[in-house]
Amino acid sequence: MLGRMLFAAAALVGLLTTGAMADDQGRLALARQVVQAMHATDTMRQALPLMMANMKPMLDRQPGTTEKFRDLFMARFLEKANTELDQFADEIAQIYAQQFSEEDLKNLIAFYESPTGKNLVSKQAILIAASSAAGRQWGMKVAGEALQQYADELAKAQASDGAVPFPAKPAAPDAGPPPVVTPPKPSAAQPG
Repeated sequence: MLGRMLFAAAALVGLLTTGAMADDQGRLALARQVVQAMHATDTMRQALPLMMANMKPMLDRQPGTTEKFRDLFMARFLEKANTELDQFADEIAQIYAQQFSEEDLKNLIAFYESPTGKNLVSKQAILIAASSAAGRQWGMKVAGEALQQYADELAKAQASDGAVPFPAKPAAPDAGPPPVVTPPKPSAAQPG
């Protein structure tokens, strides 16, 4: 009797798992259609030069990096990225399959196959480049404003009590929080 119950339970779990796997496979197939309809690999291929342009200064800042090494690395990166775009597209499809229902995926396919969706796809490279430039500009603006605010606070703190709210020298990695340098206050006997 117990054996029959275990067999029935295992069969039920097997049926439920098979149904869930079929649902997952169905969503994954639809997600792959979405990725294909949105021309993800074409968009990524068009975005690679922008990625590489952003990589170049980072590589140049690395100690010991020569122009020859940088150019060789970037050529190999581009070659490798181009050969792995299909794998990347499949990873995107898996993410979409996890995040969207079958109905959502069908609606996304319909959108990307519509005139508006096709127009969006045709402008993706331009949108990515312009958005990236806008993001850099915005980041520089925010950083400049934060730096100015800090400089104003620093000047105000120095004027009021002479404290310098930043480290005298960079702290060693993993050395804990940097010390705050506070110059000694003038004594009453010293002219201030």
